[in-house]
Amino acid sequence: MPAKVPAAGAAAPPAVEAAWPVPLLEDTALVVDLPGVAGVELGCGLARSGYRPVPLYNALPYSPDRAELEANIARLREPSVASARVWSAVDVVPIMRALEVGTAALGNLTLPPSAPPAFLLDADRHHPETPPDQGWFDNRSIVRETDLPTAAFLQAQGIRRIVVIRLADTSWARDLRRVLWWWQEGGLTIMSQTPSESWHPRDAMIAPLSWLTRWWDACVLSRDYPLNKQGSFGMFSHGAGG
Repeated sequence: MPAKVPAAGAAAPPAVEAAWPVPLLEDTALVVDLPGVAGVELGCGLARSGYRPVPLYNALPYSPDRAELEANIARLREPSVASARVWSAVDVVPIMRALEVGTAALGNLTLPPSAPPAFLLDADRHHPETPPDQGWFDNRSIVRETDLPTAAFLQAQGIRRIVVIRLADTSWARDLRRVLWWWQEGGLTIMSQTPSESWHPRDAMIAPLSWLTRWWDACVLSRDYPLNKQGSFGMFSHGAGG
């Protein structure tokens, strides 16, 4: 997520705190996998409970390469293209604004170095309503093992379990499943919790991933979510679909 946040328009900034009591558990790290600004809002509430929010939003809202942007706009002006408007597959600007508002609201909050982390993800990171077509900025993204600390590092900080906060009746996304399996293999307990319900995480054992499954997952993820030349997620789509 780029550091520059576009100025907010007329829309009011989102709420920055969720009124949901979550107990502070020193041996527990949280993974908040909620759509859009909901993850930021909950992250701010968790900060007031004593957790340290760690935003992991990997998508760019638009290309940082001015030449690429101008070249794409020129392509869109060709007669064969119906519209010259550039669309982003995943709208991450509201998330950026929520982070800006939340950072300001929590500016006076002091957390100890030992505060357990709450990793914030966008559950819509790779599920746009419409597959990106020609001229779209394809900023679908994934979370990778390298985006997060290893199980050994977390255990050295006293972390023994991971609680994933996610909507009910949702299956594990392929990218998150890989990360959770990686942690589980390292000795961490994986649990799941539905937001706003009474705090009672349930065991969420990740089924063993064979080497073939891991290889296939890696192939699919690298094919469907390639990195741009800046090393981040987001590039223009020049063909139909994506």
